[in-house]
Amino acid sequence: MLNHTQINLIKLARNLKIFNSTEQSHITHFRCEGCNADFQDNVNFYIFYADELINKEYVFCPDCTEKYLHKRLDRRLELLPTKYHKLVDKYNFSKIVDELKDKSLYLWGETGSGKSVLAVMILIQDWLMNKSARLVHYPEFIYKLTHAENQSDTLPFIDEISFWKELLVLDDFGAEKLTDAVRQISYLLIERRDAYILPTIITSNFSLSEIDANIDRRISSRIAGMCKIIEMTGDKRIKK
Repeated sequence: MLNHTQINLIKLARNLKIFNSTEQSHITHFRCEGCNADFQDNVNFYIFYADELINKEYVFCPDCTEKYLHKRLDRRLELLPTKYHKLVDKYNFSKIVDELKDKSLYLWGETGSGKSVLAVMILIQDWLMNKSARLVHYPEFIYKLTHAENQSDTLPFIDEISFWKELLVLDDFGAEKLTDAVRQISYLLIERRDAYILPTIITSNFSLSEIDANIDRRISSRIAGMCKIIEMTGDKRIKK
């Protein structure tokens, strides 16, 4: 059995059964997308998924469901930065992931304190529960917006991120180059997540008082209102 200190999340994913998160229904006929077999009235349920990351719906028979879940998790893991593909819980965070899931969080602290690792572990847990969580590296997001050839083309992208209905992880918030335009984009995004009560995890090197003083008081106020604030201390990557 995997221990808490050296847990491999990919291996964990392949050993979890999460059929309770599927939708079940009675139908008269369907073709399984996994084995391509036809099923008639004698099959009284099917497994149905809407995979929002690639905007496609699937129907699977029970025997193909677990294979599909593994493949989809592998595909989603490939969307993460390479260092998270075989994530090992060096920080012993797995004990608190269940406690923190389904909450909006502001994780702040010095570099190496494990903010991003904890956020990604919670994100992967959502994937295991058949949810469409999303990771956005905030400085890269801002760079793409501010360097677009046609600024009008960026509005749909801002809307897509702002209104992402499931968990959104904004990683390294506050590390972007600060301008009035960046302040406005950041406020708009945070304000929307707050107003529509959308689950959000923000990681940052800055405390809320520093966000207040150096970026925008409106932003720190919204974050304080919608997130559980967690300070993470110590660079755990450096052996002392």
